[in-house]
Parts: sequence; structure tokens; C-alpha cells
Amino acid sequence: MTLSTLRNALLYNPGSVFSNVGALLLWEKGVQQRYALTAIDMKQGQNITPEYIRINPAGKVPVLIHDGRSIPDSLAIAQFLDTHYHHNNDLESMDDKVIATVEQWRRVRVLALWMGKKHPDQDTTALTAQLDQSRQRILDYQQQQQQQQQQEGGNIVEKAYTTRLGMHDDRARVLLDHPTYVHHEQQWRQLLDTTNASLAHQAYVMGNRFTLADIYATSFLFWSIQKVAPPSTVFAHRQWLEQYYYRQLDRNSVKNAFCLSC
Repeated sequence: MTLSTLRNALLYNPGSVFSNVGALLLWEKGVQQRYALTAIDMKQGQNITPEYIRINPAGKVPVLIHDGRSIPDSLAIAQFLDTHYHHNNDLESMDDKVIATVEQWRRVRVLALWMGKKHPDQDTTALTAQLDQSRQRILDYQQQQQQQQQQEGGNIVEKAYTTRLGMHDDRARVLLDHPTYVHHEQQWRQLLDTTNASLAHQAYVMGNRFTLADIYATSFLFWSIQKVAPPSTVFAHRQWLEQYYYRQLDRNSVKNAFCLSC
């Protein structure tokens, strides 16, 4: 089965923080059986193939396919699920305060924390070469589509590659610029401290009810511990955040979405 023939699926990249958000959304809404989890091999560039670019010009994950319709971006997916399955565990994804908190997590560029230029004199030769190679692959696909569409008419996919190229260049800047790493590392620490302080007085990020903000917080914390720093560092002087995180890991939805017992 090709991607273009999928009717109901979640396109994701195993281990991606936003893919974790997407998977957890399905489990929290209780609709995980309706959507086939379909892994996208981003290391092999599956996300920049013409087939995928037609689905999501940004070339990102996750993407929800519902009755053949593509819904890219984790927040858009959450709002669609809350609207379409409104009787199933409302995550308050339309609430302005919830969205504002979610955006604080989304603004942290997690790739910078993981693979960014952590020191001013860090050697980025290998990473630069890898990024250049990836950029050239996008340009090659774009040129192929340009030639094909000159013959067939239309330039939708060729234009979509311009979008993807912009995303790639932004990603390269985030990874290769040391001040950008410093900015996001400081933003991350501040977010952890702020969340820890609020959790001293409430059970969940937004108060005493589980919301979309908890899905993002749990997914980001899980990812950071897997990729960036051990729990002893993430939770240093943040006891309320630590207690909160391990409570979330006990949720059946989290265990299943993150495959903790696989």
C-alpha cells in the first residue's frame, strides 16, 4: 500500500517528539484502533519524496490521514480529534490558555537541544556535510518534478519543494548556530522551572484536569530524557516536575503510545 492510498493512518517517525504527541493523542482520545501507525523513514529521506511532499509540503511528521484527507501538524491533529470525537475525553485543545501553554513547548527547538552547536568552537564539519547532502537531495527532487511538470502541466509539487527547502534551511541554521542553541537551552530550562513551580500546587499542567498541555509536556519530557539528558539532570531541583512525570508514565495511554512495555 502506498501513502497516497491510505485512508486512515498516522504518519510518524519513531522516536520523534512530535510523533510521540501524535501517538499519545490517539490513545488519549481512544481512537488508536481507527488509525494505522505508519512509520516514515526520515533517515532514508522518505519524507522528501514526491509522494510524501504531496501529503505535507513541509516534509514533517506527524500527519493524520482521516478518510483520505491529510491533517499535518500535531496541534491541528489535536484540534481535529477533539472536534471530530468530541465525546471522547475532551483535551481542551481549543481553549486559549491551553493553546498558549502548548505553544511554549512547541517553541522549543528540540533538535537544537539534541544535535545543536553546544560550544562556540564545536566542530560541525560532519553535520554541515550531512545537511548539505540532504539539501541537495531536495534540490534534485525539485528539479525532477520541474522537468516532469513542464511536460505534464502544473507545478504544485515543484512549488511544495520550495516550502520544504525553506524548512531545511531553517533547520540547518538551528543546528549550526551556537547562539541559537543557547537561546533554546535557556528557554527549555525556564519552561521546566515554570512548570515545576505550577505543579507544586496542582496535579496537571493547567490545573486539576488532564489537557492537551499534558500531552505535550509528557512527550517533551520523555523525549528529552531519551535524547538529551538523564532524569537526574532534567529533574535537578524540580521535584514537582519529577513526580508529575512519573505519574504520567503510569497512565495506560502513555505506556501504550510510547511502547513502554514492548
